Amino acid sequence: MRENQAAYNSEAVIGQYRQMHDLQRPERAIIKETEERLRACRLLDIGVGAGRTTPHFGRDAAYYLGIDSAPQMIQACTENDHYQRDTYHFRVMDAVNMLELDEAPFDYALFSYNGIDLVDDSERRIIFNNLKKMLKHDGCLVFSSHNILSLNDLFCIHRYDTSMSLLRNIYWLLKERYYRRLFEQQHPPWPPDIDFKLIHDGSINFKTITYYIRPSFQIRQLQEHGFHSIRAFSISGAEIMLKDLDLITDPWVYFLCFNA
Repeated sequence: MRENQAAYNSEAVIGQYRQMHDLQRPERAIIKETEERLRACRLLDIGVGAGRTTPHFGRDAAYYLGIDSAPQMIQACTENDHYQRDTYHFRVMDAVNMLELDEAPFDYALFSYNGIDLVDDSERRIIFNNLKKMLKHDGCLVFSSHNILSLNDLFCIHRYDTSMSLLRNIYWLLKERYYRRLFEQQHPPWPPDIDFKLIHDGSINFKTITYYIRPSFQIRQLQEHGFHSIRAFSISGAEIMLKDLDLITDPWVYFLCFNA
């Protein structure tokens, strides 16, 4: 979605992403689970941002390609002295059009930090189709997606940040209250009897629209696109039993699966 691309190409957001270096707990858990696959692999890092995941997932890769639809994000990667390695490559490219990449097939694809949630449902399905074609047989796919079952807690008035001024906190809390009321007018109480929804959830100062999905439906979506051996991880890094997925209210869930 164009409004999402514009938001992530802004100087303010680029600055925030430049400060991000650490992995999330589920990402660390998945690296441990797939460390053998990451050695000497051909890795595609989609929605690479300013390169937060590059030195972690791409450290031992034989060929690492990070792509992002925001040109300034890619510029941040190419300007980073730590990423000046012969095996690291970066390119402006969005996931919907990534079949244009000549570097396929890849052994491993990563789409971290809910990047796949910045497109609508039709584009999301295109991305999974693209990944199916770009990954080798039994190639590894890792990504995260927002959990629709977390929406009961969205816009709860509890985000007071002591690092911000009082006026800034008041502004943020009032904005949350406004969007909470608007959200409740437009949607039934959660969890709803639907599998996915696009909403304004407050990301990037309420400038983006985000895709939220029911975790069990995400499993079916992956199976429909030919992925197997699907595993899920909570934001704590613990693996989630698939039968328990619809009991999880984490804001997002990480998925690990393989191409048939």
